[in-house]
Amino acid sequence: RYLLIDGTSQSIGLLANGESDSQYAHAMEWTALIRPRAQRALVIGLGAGLLPGAFERVYSMIADSVEIDPEIVAVAEKFFGFSPRGEVLVEDGRTYLARKPRRYGIVVLDAFGSESPPSHLFTREAFETMKNSLTPGGLLAVNIVTLIEPPGNEAWIATYKTLSAVFPHVRAFAGSNQQKNLGNVLLFASEEP
Repeated sequence: RYLLIDGTSQSIGLLANGESDSQYAHAMEWTALIRPRAQRALVIGLGAGLLPGAFERVYSMIADSVEIDPEIVAVAEKFFGFSPRGEVLVEDGRTYLARKPRRYGIVVLDAFGSESPPSHLFTREAFETMKNSLTPGGLLAVNIVTLIEPPGNEAWIATYKTLSAVFPHVRAFAGSNQQKNLGNVLLFASEEP
């Protein structure tokens, strides 16, 4: 089943088992393997709820989710079987983090407004707020759909540089196959290697 937002595929779920059929979503699960002691995750940008579902089902974490659009939450529940143990908060991810909520072993930023990420979530200040919401050694994972190679790859390069101004350890990976130079770039950032 596909979740389309403004004609763009945001999530692909397999009805047989509730898992994602997306390369980048599986790659985002690397966070649980990189930080196996993480007990709680925060996912900013719900989509179909497949990643928080995987965190809870496969990795025995509790996954909280922040989604700005209540219709997305309703669609995730009705059509993708989203029923988390963690909290679901309908609000902007940055305002949620600004309230200094609990701390997380993993924070995932996977938010898009139509086809572009909300710029206020990609600033140095936003990344500092996300860093402050991590437990010691916690991991921030960021997904961005972008052009991979030059020319036009400035979006993920700028995100990498901004994250590097906040975190001492930042790594970037291609998270999906490219189509006409367009693909997912996943960035992982932490205080620890």
